[in-house]
Amino acid sequence: MSDHIAVDTDAVAKDGSEMNALADYVRELKSRFSSSADALGRPWGEGDAIADSFKENYLPARYGVERFFTALADAFQDTAESTVETAKRLAGADDYGKGLSDRLIGHMGGDGPTRRR
Repeated sequence: MSDHIAVDTDAVAKDGSEMNALADYVRELKSRFSSSADALGRPWGEGDAIADSFKENYLPARYGVERFFTALADAFQDTAESTVETAKRLAGADDYGKGLSDRLIGHMGGDGPTRRR
């Protein structure tokens, strides 16, 4: 087991930001899906058992796919935001730790961060 953790916070923040592109892509897929489905109109017809059966099965499935696309895009967006926030917090913790270490070394009579430990 390692006794430390190393994180490239700049890379984590960059990669987190790039996840926004996935959210945008999924939103575009949803838009294209919805537009295509709307363009079909009501191809199942009206007034007979087959039309009624198709409508009862097709519409809930279509709306389910649209809800899935929305949820997936939101999940990518939330993940992107959380990843960037995590990178910021890790960088802040690292900066705080370095500052605290430098102050402690200074109180012990050391010469700051250049002192060998």
